[in-house]
Amino acid sequence: AEAGSQAAEMLEMLNAHVAEQLALEDEISEVLPAGQTLCRAYLDPVAAAELAHEEEAAGEEEAHDHGELVHFALTDTGRVYFYEEHEGALEQLQGFVTLDDVAGIEDCSRTTIARASDDGVLVFVPDTQTLYLVDAHDGGNYHQHSRWAAAELMPEGSRADLIAILGEGESDHDHDHE
Repeated sequence: AEAGSQAAEMLEMLNAHVAEQLALEDEISEVLPAGQTLCRAYLDPVAAAELAHEEEAAGEEEAHDHGELVHFALTDTGRVYFYEEHEGALEQLQGFVTLDDVAGIEDCSRTTIARASDDGVLVFVPDTQTLYLVDAHDGGNYHQHSRWAAAELMPEGSRADLIAILGEGESDHDHDHE
């Protein structure tokens, strides 16, 4: 792409995102419990951008901890771990959540974690053909709130190998745990 063009700008943004994602994966891989292998890491880009804007507005005099940003980690065993940054190190927030019916994940590159709301994420695991909502609401612990079979969301006879989730999500949702 020609320097200064929109294409060059978009490539720079993509490269920056990929570099940030790789750094996040390295950081989380170092703190996972023994025997767990990172499958996918996620840090809410909306919350991260808001925090960066707040820090920029506050200036360098006020150093902020990134404690408000939950780092999600999906392992190849179907466990989801939750971390926050405190004093430059990641600390586990609570115990892990094991996604229903996930004994193992064969191809981690096809899993998806995306923002569902301020309180949680959607996780897609191709091995189970299931979309999971993992969230914490009302100040509680993270838990698997809901799950949907991919077959419920796609045309009959389809199988999802990979999904993309677009949208800003909702802060309010039905808290019926059925």
